[in-house]
This record gives sequence, C-alpha cells and structure tokens, in this order.
Amino acid sequence: MPCSCMPGCTCGSAAGCAASACVGSAFAGAHIAGMGALIGGYHTMWYPAARTPGEPTPEDREEIRAMMRERDEELLQKLRAKLTKIESETPGGLLNTAHHLERETEKLQERIRRLEHEISILEG
Repeated sequence: MPCSCMPGCTCGSAAGCAASACVGSAFAGAHIAGMGALIGGYHTMWYPAARTPGEPTPEDREEIRAMMRERDEELLQKLRAKLTKIESETPGGLLNTAHHLERETEKLQERIRRLEHEISILEG
C-alpha cells in the first residue's frame, strides 16, 4: 500500500518513506510509531498479566487449548460422518466415479489423521 504521508508522496510504503529522504518521512515515522503504540495498548488491554505484549496468561492458555480441542473434536465427528457417507455410496454417474470416491475417501482419511494428531497434542 503506498504511503500517504503527504499529497504527492510517491514512496511505496510508510516504512520506506520513513527511511527515505522524503519530505513527509517525519509524518510517516510518527504514523508507524503511533500504530505500534496502539497495537501495544490493545494487547495490554486484553492480556494485562502477560510478560510480553500479546502473550496470554497460563489460565488463558488452558482455556484456549480447551476451546481448540472442542472445536477439533466437533470437526472430527463431522469428517467421520462424511467419510461414512462417502464410503456407503456406490460409484455411478459422471461425478461419483470410483476414482472420485476413492480420492475423497483418501483425502478425508488424511484430514482425520491430522485432526487426531492435533487433538492428541492439545490433550498432552
């Protein structure tokens, strides 16, 4: 996104403008510093006890892990149901060829394996 420090600035970005000899480099630098302060304030607001900005507390981490595990388990159930449905279909027609159903089955089995692995990591 091009810099918009001043009308007529042709710098490619605010960072490039701040590092260049452009007339508006001071404005671009101030804009970048202001954005950094806003982002830091946002993280401090949501994670006041964090050691570094944006780092959740240990209690928040456990809550996040539990939410991710629940989400993955729900998705795993849906994928298993879809796999069961595809395995019960018989090949026929233009879209449900044997090759197509085999590819879908392999793809679903791979996604299920990955999800099971992610869930085992989240439980550990």
